[in-house]
Amino acid sequence: MVIHVTPEIEADIRQRVESGEYADESEVVRKALRTLQASEERIREIRASIEEGMAAFERGEGIELTPEVWEEIDGEVDELLRIGALPKPDVCP
Repeated sequence: MVIHVTPEIEADIRQRVESGEYADESEVVRKALRTLQASEERIREIRASIEEGMAAFERGEGIELTPEVWEEIDGEVDELLRIGALPKPDVCP
């Protein structure tokens, strides 16, 4: 297989191999594809989560985000940060 890339991408790949970060050009491309696949999977998961949330909202399961609700959320976040809890990946990917 022959892949054509711009001179900038070729230089980037070559630099990564020369730095020792990767064994060869093929390893760089494999890593890039794995990263792309992981990103696409994460996007699918986020879209599914949005659809699930919208469906719940349409069923009347949502809550109004009043200033009081935001204060409650802020308080919960402050407490989690105080105890050193890490946020869920869905909140801070």
